[in-house]
Amino acid sequence: MTPGDDGPVLSGWLLGNALANARKASGESVASISRELGVHPQTVRRWENAEVTPSVLVLRGLCAQYGVPPDKQDELEELRERASRPGWWNGSGDWPDATAELLGMEMAAVRIRAWDLTAIPGLLQTPAYARHVIKAVDPSIPPPRVDSGVELRMGRQNEVFGGAVREAVFMIDEAALARMPGGPALRRAQIARLLVPPPAVTVQVMPFSAGPHPALGSFMAFDFDSEVISAGVFVEGSVTGRSRVEIGKAVARYEQVWAWLQAKALTAKQTTEHLEKMMERIDPNEEP
Repeated sequence: MTPGDDGPVLSGWLLGNALANARKASGESVASISRELGVHPQTVRRWENAEVTPSVLVLRGLCAQYGVPPDKQDELEELRERASRPGWWNGSGDWPDATAELLGMEMAAVRIRAWDLTAIPGLLQTPAYARHVIKAVDPSIPPPRVDSGVELRMGRQNEVFGGAVREAVFMIDEAALARMPGGPALRRAQIARLLVPPPAVTVQVMPFSAGPHPALGSFMAFDFDSEVISAGVFVEGSVTGRSRVEIGKAVARYEQVWAWLQAKALTAKQTTEHLEKMMERIDPNEEP
């Protein structure tokens, strides 16, 4: 990602936020602007919610209706161009919108904090571990799709750790370590990956001894280099619930949960000692 480029997802959010603010400042309502442009009100909302990127002509029409100054219009057109660019993941398969949002948030983040309850974080998985986990989540998934999923996770690692992120903290529940799949070689390789993470990455374990806690689902918190949208959270879905993205005021409660997790988790040094003991307990002669 080039300097000053926030990627398609954050650029889309910034554009939508700017359009909503410009409309409100002009005194226009969603209903009035939809009548003037001859579009459905939901279309206006989708532009402002970054669900759809308006065309250049539509954007210029909106700027004219809202009285946006020429220099500000140039900024919005640049945001529109960035929001329209394909993400690095576009050629790797057909992924759900929630996945695209997650990848876009990772692309734009300068700090990442992740809490994982049931598995090693995708950004720290080895290819072999990733393959086991993808097949375990959906045993019916065809082999080519499994291959694509593994490639996507390895691509995420290359993009994040070779991109804008300056700090990343991964907190893993001990339960995820206790139920690692595969044979001894796979588990040893995955633990070795956690013991020697990429630069600027910290790994912490939440021990069983910490007891009950409020973080009953996995999530990733992102900080962005933007004063308008400074943070976002991706909440992982479950069998009964869809993954979702939170921005704005909703992020505050995850900050509170993270502070609690930090207070209860093992320190980085304690985590290293814990992982080293786990490595020692793996029997190389164990049957896979």
